[in-house]
Amino acid sequence: DSCTMCGRCTSVCPAHATGKPLDPREIVLKAGEVMAATGTPGVSPPIGVDAEISVPVGTMFERVTSEELWACTSCRACDEICPVNIEILDKILDMRRYLSLMESDFPTELGTAYRAMENSG
Repeated sequence: DSCTMCGRCTSVCPAHATGKPLDPREIVLKAGEVMAATGTPGVSPPIGVDAEISVPVGTMFERVTSEELWACTSCRACDEICPVNIEILDKILDMRRYLSLMESDFPTELGTAYRAMENSG
């Protein structure tokens, strides 16, 4: 993405303000680093990242933790304030969806809700 690293998204994030591990800017930058290292066709790394970065394939969730992703309140404050219109929440929700559906990695509180949906339809 075209992140300018201004930090506005982080400054308005209620999860970050309450001390949760979420930092929206870091999510975007970490995703950009992994894409730059593993993307086909190759993409240029985010500003301030060494062009020779070496990130092994499949490390997105080693760089972005599930704790960070599940700390998001989905308020869209980061999307609203971003000067270059990066849709940060969409990235977070896509990563959550992948973790839930493909890795069965979700907070234990959601297990009951997921089972109820599975049983009830």
